Amino acid sequence: MLNQNGKPKGTKYTILFLLLILAVPAFLNASSESSSATLYMRQEVWDKAVMYWEKHLKKNPDDAEAHKGAGICYGRLDDYPKAYEHFAAAMRLKPSLQKEIDEYRIDFLRNKAINEGTTTYQSAEKATDKAQKEKLYQDAIKSFEKALIIAPEWGEGYGMIGQIYSKLGQQDKAIELYDKAYQNNKENLVVLANIAAIYKTNKKLDKAKEIYSMLIEETKPEKLAKNPNKLVQQHAAKIKFDALSGMASIYMAENKTTEAMQIYETLIKENPTSSTLYYNIGLAYYDAEQWLKADEAFEKSAEFEKDKVWKGKALWKAGMAITKAKEWAKAITVWLKYLELYPEDGNAHANIAVCYFNTQDKAKYEEHKKLSEKYSSENK
Repeated sequence: MLNQNGKPKGTKYTILFLLLILAVPAFLNASSESSSATLYMRQEVWDKAVMYWEKHLKKNPDDAEAHKGAGICYGRLDDYPKAYEHFAAAMRLKPSLQKEIDEYRIDFLRNKAINEGTTTYQSAEKATDKAQKEKLYQDAIKSFEKALIIAPEWGEGYGMIGQIYSKLGQQDKAIELYDKAYQNNKENLVVLANIAAIYKTNKKLDKAKEIYSMLIEETKPEKLAKNPNKLVQQHAAKIKFDALSGMASIYMAENKTTEAMQIYETLIKENPTSSTLYYNIGLAYYDAEQWLKADEAFEKSAEFEKDKVWKGKALWKAGMAITKAKEWAKAITVWLKYLELYPEDGNAHANIAVCYFNTQDKAKYEEHKKLSEKYSSENK
């Protein structure tokens, strides 16, 4: 059949199937079963073809080409465990078959399952009905599991399934999958960075630290020079940044503020306009009761922050820090900046009132005291 341009219709996968089918040789002493199987494959009658391959393999269990043919048929019948079983046997008996088998096993079957899983996962994310969302998540898991059956070396799949279990609230199951993803991706720094972040989020700090330490070591210039992975080379700076900031946040959780501050100071030198880094080091200074440094860091964070909410959070923390330092005049300046964003915040008016009281500005004290009472009452 021809398309509009007068060329034969068909996709690259159809061509691939035909090439694989035609690659099944006409055996010099081919059994009637293998001949029938080959004929049915050419007709794309997969259930009949696989039946004859199985009959042939009962008599000829070491026929690698027959195992390959059976694997193709089972793949087309969506029986991934059987497909992988026969492909594994074919590659074991005849290693030279691996390249052409992988073109079908990985480039088609695995990627088909991944695409199905990804599409279903995206639909689940958009779903508003809880029952429908959960069903779509479960369907996505099944698709990703199929991909892992046909290509168990696809370690990232465990992480994808783990992410879904996490969204379903099954954290123990999620961690179990992340553990598998970690064990299957120890050479893939991009995947490891994601897994470490997931461990950190789920309070598995020892595992997160283990990976972050590895990533920091592996992104040193001398190590990167020996790493042939182009994706790692492309994302090396981000991997290192995420590992260092992740390690610093863990130190903060462990009350090791000195260690955290050292890392944040290093990162800020390399990223002098990062609002997030200034905010994080501000938290470290705040916990260490270094009020002036905390104020300076939070004000820097607010300076570079474009989002109103986070700018407000930074200015609030700056105001609290400088107020604790009893630098009343400076505190007034910070609280006024905050009130420009949130003029009806009763607590902020109360805080600036305290500052005016300590500078003996009674008029301003009374003004903000009344505003505090007014907005606090209105916002209850």
